[in-house]
Amino acid sequence: MNLGIVWEEPAPRGGHDLIADQLREEPGRWARIDRLYQHKNALSIARSIRLGRMPAYEPPGDFDACSRVQGAKSYVYVRYLGNGVSNE
Repeated sequence: MNLGIVWEEPAPRGGHDLIADQLREEPGRWARIDRLYQHKNALSIARSIRLGRMPAYEPPGDFDACSRVQGAKSYVYVRYLGNGVSNE
């Protein structure tokens, strides 16, 4: 009897995990990580990163982020600070 179990290996890390790893190698240096066409999405992603609400950017305070509008496009900029508060 199958109880909804699917046996498989986890997907490889990607996306924001890899971005956060690269930013940790360059503390304090700003990087543009995303191009979004709706400014509210860029604002939301930047806020989530600052607050550590995305697992790749935990703990809160380890990363700074902001969004900027340039023409018809919105961008997210992030830098690693490394001064967050860990719950461990």
